[in-house]
Amino acid sequence: MSDQETKNPPDPEMKLRRKAAQAIAFEIWRQDFRRAHPEATRDERDQAWEEARSDELKKARRVLSALERGGFRVVRDAEESVSRSP
Repeated sequence: MSDQETKNPPDPEMKLRRKAAQAIAFEIWRQDFRRAHPEATRDERDQAWEEARSDELKKARRVLSALERGGFRVVRDAEESVSRSP
């Protein structure tokens, strides 16, 4: 039996929350990175993101949790079909 068969698949809300955390983490990090390294190439940016990704995602998840505890919800616009990836 494979791992995929034994684990519960994530529900759609969890997938959207994960995507929101990834988008928040990348966009905030990218702004800081551009400010600190204005001459960096895309390859340099990609390498730096891979190094920082884990910590940045943790921060973004904490931000989402804090917002949710405060009564906010991050909802994806149904009409917007943005397919950005870091």
